[in-house]
Amino acid sequence: TKVEGGGGLFVVEYASEASTAQAFQALQGFRIGGVALQLARGTQTPHAGSPVSSPTAMPALPPPKPAAKLPDRIKILLLENMVGPGEADDELEGEVKEECEEKFGKVLEVKVYEMGKAKNVRVFVKFASAEAGGKAGVAMQGRWFGKRQVRASSYSE
Repeated sequence: TKVEGGGGLFVVEYASEASTAQAFQALQGFRIGGVALQLARGTQTPHAGSPVSSPTAMPALPPPKPAAKLPDRIKILLLENMVGPGEADDELEGEVKEECEEKFGKVLEVKVYEMGKAKNVRVFVKFASAEAGGKAGVAMQGRWFGKRQVRASSYSE
């Protein structure tokens, strides 16, 4: 992997097409300093010792949809799209609780549910303070977890 760039524009060269596709999938829309990355595939400029590659047929992913503004105070945070349908494991509750407590504040409870026949996974995080939940919502909305972009929203009991 080789990285060149500056002024907000970077060129990254990967060793294989598989690595390129995986990075492209994971990084498209990833937020850095509150700004979503916008990726584009291009052709490689030939240089000494490097093969010339042609553009691939893989289309660029669309930029993430702008999220609805979350409230500043959230007592129960609902996280969706963290894992695929039927993919929730025994460790997910603990991982979510640990990360949320380290970064945002005291967590009272985390519940993971698989909903309906499709087994869509919903993660509910109950915070001791609504301010901590609000901070978590802002940070988690649009964040990438594995290869999935998280959707965060407020949930009423």
